[in-house]
Amino acid sequence: MSRCFDASEYAGLVADDHLALFVVDAVGVMNLASFYRAYRADGHGRAAYEPSVIRRVGLVLLGARGAFRAADRAGLCGGCGVPVIVAQQRPDHATIARFIVRHERALQGLFGEVLALCAEAGLASVGVIAIDGTKIAANANRDRTVDYEQIAREIVEEAIATDNAENEQFGERRGMSWDPMFRLVRAAATGCAGRRRSSSASAHSEPAPVPRSRAKRLVDAKQRLEEELAVECAANTEYEAFRARGFDKTGRRLHHTNSKPYTPPASPAGKVNLTDPDSRLVRGMRGWVQGYNAQAVCNEQHLILAAEVTNASGDFGQLGPMLAAAREELAAAGITATPGLVLADAGFWHIEQMNEITANGHPC
Repeated sequence: MSRCFDASEYAGLVADDHLALFVVDAVGVMNLASFYRAYRADGHGRAAYEPSVIRRVGLVLLGARGAFRAADRAGLCGGCGVPVIVAQQRPDHATIARFIVRHERALQGLFGEVLALCAEAGLASVGVIAIDGTKIAANANRDRTVDYEQIAREIVEEAIATDNAENEQFGERRGMSWDPMFRLVRAAATGCAGRRRSSSASAHSEPAPVPRSRAKRLVDAKQRLEEELAVECAANTEYEAFRARGFDKTGRRLHHTNSKPYTPPASPAGKVNLTDPDSRLVRGMRGWVQGYNAQAVCNEQHLILAAEVTNASGDFGQLGPMLAAAREELAAAGITATPGLVLADAGFWHIEQMNEITANGHPC
């Protein structure tokens, strides 16, 4: 692998086999076109010169070894070898954070680039692959998890507080005074309209960031719970219609069709975290944490072939999707070999997925 910069500039600073040089070399042969497309090339503003992109991408990749926060990655810049990656600069943690947010999709695409490099080095063997999950904590406090009634109460209280503040500030010049419940209905209607517009867009569109305003987060959390209840009601209606027909999809008569039907609750019964609405309470090794369930597929060389994140607490039902994700990543990296033996613990046992996987010639 040829170096993309003059190594003599850093002679004596690090050893020739230092990891920092390897990171810069690896980034130098990757396709970074998706990063450059985000910058202007018409001469206005700062030009996207190569050292800037290569150094920042290298720093992010090096930080993936354990420094997950931008502040931690910024602190790495003073360590041995890291000045080589950042060209003797000390980028601020905010600069690193903005770079990660701006190029989230492009950084995600680097996974395939790294996998392709590993395949060229002969490390992407798939004779035996293992699938497992681990719980990671979200940047959210579990005490910020609230139910539907708490959300509705806070929205009404905030509307009343806003009205009182406007009355005190403007007095008789306040104009038309909105009833607090009207504020609540209007906020919900506005949010639902936005949800309808976003749902009509492509399924692969950029996810909307979490609003900074607490009032907007309350409305968003309320809509999430209402949508979950709507899905539950629709699924229950379809199930009851299926039971009422008295036959399954193979034509066999169903028994116990007069069993007590399930009635969905009148209001949403779930909970949502106001800091990170996507996170859930998941059970880890040391109890319940507010976070996610990270899934990974690796081979005998401990090379990660695929990685996904879900908010489901258990690993049940993740075997099939993770194996499919591994196949997609391998195909994108130009690896035509198919996995031979698949290893997973008992928590992944799903009889339908197991039957499908073994039918495709993958022993588990």
